[in-house]
Amino acid sequence: MEDEDQNDLETFLDENGFHFIIDACRANGVDSLQTLKQIVGDANECKEFIPQLGQRIKLKAKLDGINLEHNQSQIINSEENNEEISEEPGANKVFVLDVDNQPMPVAPNIQNVQFLLMDDDLSLQNKPCSDLSIASTSTTTLVEPANGINEVILNFNISQLLDATSMGRAVKALYKAKKTLSSKCQSYLVEIIVQHFINAVPFRRLTNEDFRKISKLIVEEFPNELPQVYFTSPIRKRNSRDQKTGIARGKLVDKYRNRLTFLRDSGILLSSRSSLEVNDDTTDASENFDYNGDHDEIITWLKNNQEPWSDVVSKWNATYEYRQRLYMRHENLQEILAVFPIIQNPLGHRLIDIDFEKRFPSHNLLYNNFETVFNKLLELKKKSLNQSDSLIVDIIKSNTINNDSRHYLMLMLLPALLPTKTYNKKGKNSWYPTSTEIISGIVIQVKIPGDIPNIIDEKRKKLVKYGLPLLPFVIIEGASYTDINQIYVSYDSIMYRVVSVLKAVDICFQLMHTLNLKYPYECEHVWMFIQLGIYNLKTVYDKIPNILDIVNKIKSSD
Repeated sequence: MEDEDQNDLETFLDENGFHFIIDACRANGVDSLQTLKQIVGDANECKEFIPQLGQRIKLKAKLDGINLEHNQSQIINSEENNEEISEEPGANKVFVLDVDNQPMPVAPNIQNVQFLLMDDDLSLQNKPCSDLSIASTSTTTLVEPANGINEVILNFNISQLLDATSMGRAVKALYKAKKTLSSKCQSYLVEIIVQHFINAVPFRRLTNEDFRKISKLIVEEFPNELPQVYFTSPIRKRNSRDQKTGIARGKLVDKYRNRLTFLRDSGILLSSRSSLEVNDDTTDASENFDYNGDHDEIITWLKNNQEPWSDVVSKWNATYEYRQRLYMRHENLQEILAVFPIIQNPLGHRLIDIDFEKRFPSHNLLYNNFETVFNKLLELKKKSLNQSDSLIVDIIKSNTINNDSRHYLMLMLLPALLPTKTYNKKGKNSWYPTSTEIISGIVIQVKIPGDIPNIIDEKRKKLVKYGLPLLPFVIIEGASYTDINQIYVSYDSIMYRVVSVLKAVDICFQLMHTLNLKYPYECEHVWMFIQLGIYNLKTVYDKIPNILDIVNKIKSSD
């Protein structure tokens, strides 16, 4: 329970723009919203904790708006909770990825549950089906959602629903036998639930709060599942790394959204509002950051000196709080480097490491966890590898290569082992990266040092074409994976030479989290897996259900 309270506290601070006091909370043993509220209620204690008056007032107002007694674990703005599940912002329709999926069958006599659910070649198209049928061919009028949780949700019994269908009983039987739900079982489960609510009379569009409740009910029925696999809250613009509103995600939400699109396209369901963005009229505390001139002398010294290194580190530590607020204002890299050019020093990655350790203590886990987590992922997904990828596995397991070569090959294999990401960019400049492009988002190999500037320039031009920024990535210099000469980290005008492949990955990860960057578009899901599975780091940006699911399965295998 203490861990849940801590997570609730840090999520609240992160989502409301008070991330810069999380470290102070940890250092002073403030591990719950209730404790923080008591501190804020004491003027003297609060002044020491949060020096700026404006920030204290805003934090108190936020805390006063939370009903701690009834809903401490749910720190979500009520306006967001009651919003309908919306389409992609700015889009008239959502692209239905599985509109041609076979409808749910009604099969009274199931002789082999295992065969029914697990055979990938199973055809359901000719089986009788009633789940997608509508009682009348006329259009269905949308009933606007009322405030609070839908009464139908309050009376919803997921166990009874599953017991009422052969497919539902099959899902329960397989979970009982395996203690986990495969992706196919999850798909059948959400189809059963979605059809139940779509066919409810009168029809009422479900809200984010409805889906949050259903996801919790799923976990109550299947304890080894994660609610975030089925529903993740939309990201508000002020909490987004790229200052863009994000819609709700999850297997349940996506299936529901796709089915509504199918019904609208067929004329069965009348269209409602095409999109609904999260209300974002609350000012982020970091936007009102007042510059403190007390740091002028130290910052001036850091601008003009690079040694002695002990003094650099001391003055770097002294400006930590100022720097965190600077990062949270979403300044671009060149503006940050204008204040802290020392980051470009060949040893600048050591300073990034200091900031990362302060902001995310106890999460420097890459070196201990990388091979262990990779091997668990390989064990789960090795049957999905093609012949060439299987050959890479054989090389990885051999004793003929050194650690850098092994880790490089492991990085290259990750995209083949992880669930496919759904790319949402649409229009003229849409980009659906290939496996090679996904790998190149993380690591690129060049044969000679002279190729490095050309590789960076080509990468930057390609990303500009799609309106995307150039973000940190690893460069391997050498004739082949067995002949690695140098290893670099490249980010814009920054270039670090490092001692190992894992160190390069670690620096890339630390740069993205320390500078509050978004993961590269083409390999976002791979970095999300590294973050959750290897660093064991959770943030408010964790919105890829398939990755959450595979990480949960890996941790369940411990």
